Amino acid sequence: MEDKSAYIENVLRNAITARRADTEAKRRLIYEAAERALERSLGRTGDALEPVQTLSLRAQMQNAIHAIEDDLSPVASASQAAPPSPQPTEDIPMTNVTPQVPAKSLGAARSRLWLSITAVLLLAVAASGAWLAFTADEGPANVPPHELAGELLDDTYASAIAKLKPDPQIAGYVDRMRTDDRVTLSGWVIDKTNYDVPVSVLAYAGEQLIGAAGSRGKRPDLKIKDADPDAAFVIAAGAPCPKGTPLNVIGVTSDGRYAPLKFFRMEPACP
Repeated sequence: MEDKSAYIENVLRNAITARRADTEAKRRLIYEAAERALERSLGRTGDALEPVQTLSLRAQMQNAIHAIEDDLSPVASASQAAPPSPQPTEDIPMTNVTPQVPAKSLGAARSRLWLSITAVLLLAVAASGAWLAFTADEGPANVPPHELAGELLDDTYASAIAKLKPDPQIAGYVDRMRTDDRVTLSGWVIDKTNYDVPVSVLAYAGEQLIGAAGSRGKRPDLKIKDADPDAAFVIAAGAPCPKGTPLNVIGVTSDGRYAPLKFFRMEPACP
């Protein structure tokens, strides 16, 4: 298998620069995002690979991380800080709102494996601002969006939802919006047909995608009977959100269903 260490290193360095990850702890959040993205991709398509090839991909990821740390922090320790406990917000009423896509043959999976991994890796890195913001201010780190969400990154809002199926079983709210040097949206989202599976969240300013994240982190205030899903999400926008532009935030499942998320006590518009 072709060695992609240099490519991964370049993607990670770009994310570190874009997110101003100036400490080893902040960089570790980006690395963890990328590692989770790789494992999720291998979980979907890794059956097309020999064990030695999956080990090689993991080693390439580690080689890239070590190269960056040797350059940026040669004497830093490799210790990792545990994420803080979740910080639940006010009670939010559960509501209905609205949507998932399919698999691959062995041959197709083998030929497109790296493309799949790259798409999820890039989305994880693009969403790494959410890791930084959520870990610093609000609770546990988010997981990267699933592979389908990665395939929607280049779409406008209209073209993205045209590829998805509305489903009222997906519910959620944007219940907090902050503005510092960028807009940060946080809230919760669940798939009531399967509480155990995280949901991806895509945020658009009008038609333009400004950020993406995945649901991870408990929201005990939801008080869902017989379930305690990873429902919390946070998106630190990586693109401009011009004041007054309508915000469209959707929850997307891995099988191509979606629903728009409501805004709790706020206008669905860029502040």
